[in-house]
Amino acid sequence: IRPREFSSHILYIKSDHIPVRLAIEWICRQLGCRYRIDGKKSVWLSGSYDWLNQEEDRAVLIESIAPAIGNTEDIKPTARVIDELVKVTSLYQEYSVRIEEEDMNIVAILPNQLKNVLKDALLAMEEPGISLDKPASTTLSDSETELYQILQKKVVAKYNNWSVKDVIGDLQLQTGASIAFDPSAFRKKEMPKITMDAGTKASLRLAITELARQMGLEGYEISVPGGIYLTQQKREWTVASSREFLWDSIAVKAFDIKKLARQSSGEAIAHHIRRQVSPDTWQDPCTAVVFHEPSNNLLVVAPERVINKVHVELDRIAKQSPAEKEK
Repeated sequence: IRPREFSSHILYIKSDHIPVRLAIEWICRQLGCRYRIDGKKSVWLSGSYDWLNQEEDRAVLIESIAPAIGNTEDIKPTARVIDELVKVTSLYQEYSVRIEEEDMNIVAILPNQLKNVLKDALLAMEEPGISLDKPASTTLSDSETELYQILQKKVVAKYNNWSVKDVIGDLQLQTGASIAFDPSAFRKKEMPKITMDAGTKASLRLAITELARQMGLEGYEISVPGGIYLTQQKREWTVASSREFLWDSIAVKAFDIKKLARQSSGEAIAHHIRRQVSPDTWQDPCTAVVFHEPSNNLLVVAPERVINKVHVELDRIAKQSPAEKEK
């Protein structure tokens, strides 16, 4: 954003003792950008991966993709899978990935870390992925537990023609929560005055739900630690996806969805995962959810915490399949 455009970008963040990372998350969410932490004291806000031109270790990967293809008829579908795994068009222009059909080699010029991701994905295409056994149970962190406790705190929620600013300030004072909202809905209309009487023993969650309704907002996200963000999208207390570039934390996993693909196409399952599991995550050019038909694998490129959520959702889908219900 150029300095002369600063005044056209409205931010609304008001909180005492808010963690710096949470403030950065909310600024990026409101500006529609992402951020990268450089070193110990620097944060770079950016809308793309242009900073990759500063990566020193560019690497060339030349490897046969014959084991991942199965037969020459599958070369184009596999090429589409690779295009999704490595979104070169979203990266800096000097990187490239191509398939040489004569010798069935892939030639990729990529940053070293992304080269390794592609190499792991090619290996995952060659054999069955992880079976959809019951995923490991998730344990809430101390910060997550504290946040859910904050949402259940009792508040005095009685306001008569109060400004949004004052209501949010009062709720924060009562609970210690950090509260913000998407300001884009109010660029062409004024914020409403709030009149609410939820009693003296309402939970913060109930008060926030009523506040969002009166503001004309549709959903709520929670951010650890202690952050509540009101959105225009229909979301029900989902944990917000981070706006941090995921370059340094991505992993590759393959799930065997052969049985699921009999009930619904693999592409449909991949589409469902992108919509239902941390949807903001898949906007990152270094992440992917893609179905590889020759191996019947769902390839997932994402941080481990997101991969675990994908495993949980696949397990849920499997339990709802007709074959499983008959058992």
